[in-house]
Amino acid sequence: MDKNLYVGTDFTQEFYHQDQLAVQKLLMEKQGFIKGAFYRSDIGDIDLVWGNDDFGLCHILKQRSKQFGEVKALKFISHLEENIKNGVAIAMRRDRIGIITNQSSIVLEKSQSNHFILTAYIDRKNKLRLENFQTIHDGNFIDESGSALNKGDDVLSSNQSQDNTITKSPTKQTE
Repeated sequence: MDKNLYVGTDFTQEFYHQDQLAVQKLLMEKQGFIKGAFYRSDIGDIDLVWGNDDFGLCHILKQRSKQFGEVKALKFISHLEENIKNGVAIAMRRDRIGIITNQSSIVLEKSQSNHFILTAYIDRKNKLRLENFQTIHDGNFIDESGSALNKGDDVLSSNQSQDNTITKSPTKQTE
């Protein structure tokens, strides 16, 4: 992906692994990026970029503002840290990971530096989708070498161990 995603001021030194404080900084600055703003042991570092209308925090704010209005959009974004930490991570196509909760889907895209970049945050009712997920240990999703065994499913990042909590795509799509 990395199509000039890391544009503007680099706030990484001040906000590395600072979660919601990193979000607040980019909302205030309306530009820049923070490598490793979030961290999950099963995914690794998650970068946060301001982005533009197509990806990043700017995209999330604009899309949710259209959907809810700006006040509710900001409230929605305020749950980002909680949802990243507590959501279920799933493999998606094209070097993406989804983090799914009952209320939202977070989309992470793999960067050239093997970090994941938060690119979208969608309001969805995901309870039914969560009930259909199968963990990697329930099926033949990833072998000992980390190779994907199911056709079309992506291996996540090279810094993950096999005993992580990543799950495969749902057996049924219900959208």
